[in-house]
Amino acid sequence: MNGIQKIQKFILTALLVTMLALVSSAPVSASQGPTVGWLSLTSTVSGCTWTVNVAWAGFKGAKTLEAYVTQTYTGAPLVPASVPVNKSGTATVTLAPLAPSATMTNFYAWAQLLDAHGNPIPGSLDFASVSPAYCTAP
Repeated sequence: MNGIQKIQKFILTALLVTMLALVSSAPVSASQGPTVGWLSLTSTVSGCTWTVNVAWAGFKGAKTLEAYVTQTYTGAPLVPASVPVNKSGTATVTLAPLAPSATMTNFYAWAQLLDAHGNPIPGSLDFASVSPAYCTAP
């Protein structure tokens, strides 16, 4: 065997070993990766009372669902309400009403999952689209 054939054989063997290593390790690493959870919500407002419909999956350790609204996107949480997490991964939460106002303001409904200590579970916070309403913060 001459020098070129030896180099070709070495390169072919190295490629084959690399391909086998990648193929055999792909399913193992995919099954060992972290589970990514998701949470989504919609909201409706009647007068100054919001109803928040939430669905979620894939969050371990979730014990409570918290929902609230904010006056503007960056506002403080208003009229928060919490419900125990159920196995269906869905919940409907009706928040306490806000005070009526003569001025229209943009509100956002938010929801997040909390652990047994009341701490937010990372990645579980989400908000619904803007809801213009003639209401004001209490």
